[in-house]
Amino acid sequence: TFLMVLIMSLLLGYMISGLLIIGLGSTLGFDLQSLLGSLNKDSSLHDRNLIRGINLISHFFSFTFPSLLCMYIVYKKEWLKELQLTDVPSSKNISLGILLILVSFPFAMYTYSLNQMVPLPEWASSIEESTMEMIEGLLVMNGVGELLFSLFVMAVLPAVGEELLFRGVLQTKLSEWIKNEYASIWITAFIFSLFHFQFEGFLPRMLLGALLGYLFFWTRNLWIPIIAHFFFNGFQVAGQYFETGKISSTDLE
Repeated sequence: TFLMVLIMSLLLGYMISGLLIIGLGSTLGFDLQSLLGSLNKDSSLHDRNLIRGINLISHFFSFTFPSLLCMYIVYKKEWLKELQLTDVPSSKNISLGILLILVSFPFAMYTYSLNQMVPLPEWASSIEESTMEMIEGLLVMNGVGELLFSLFVMAVLPAVGEELLFRGVLQTKLSEWIKNEYASIWITAFIFSLFHFQFEGFLPRMLLGALLGYLFFWTRNLWIPIIAHFFFNGFQVAGQYFETGKISSTDLE
């Protein structure tokens, strides 16, 4: 029953997202496929922010909305408690999460280089190139306003939405179904990475998902992986803005 409610919530979210984006395209007069295909680091501010807005709609209705809807339908007034969002996280646990994320950066870059050694079929390489060009375009930020918009779309939304769906909902239910916390962490991490459909970063993303899963398991508080996830993405976006060094955009979650 729970799985059916989750699937229906996801499908509803995708449908609402698609309708909103189609409506936006009709109102503003743009072709989504052409816009996505042409976005790169030389694109205009208008096009960059348009794609950010589309990503905002898509991400919210793909992750945050269906997760909250599913949990509310199943658990009613207890949905926040079931997601383990009712307790204020301790400064000790927040520090632990941030420290582990900082330590994971060099290892993530190393596993990313290993992942790149795996030969990809032509169709997968084409997807990677298109995705890289789009992310490079989104990481062009000329002003504080654009930085804040980028942080919201590329750090806040993914941190909240993806942790709700993958750790708060999927990992929790898997641990109940298979009666093995560790297996549920790694299965969820695998699905988490697969869901992004970016092959060159599959291994580091899966390991990041496992780290976030362990943080959730150790602290029993979903705010900790949310904060850690935000810190991981936000550090890269801010680093790009302040030009503190080129960080691989394919590592962004």
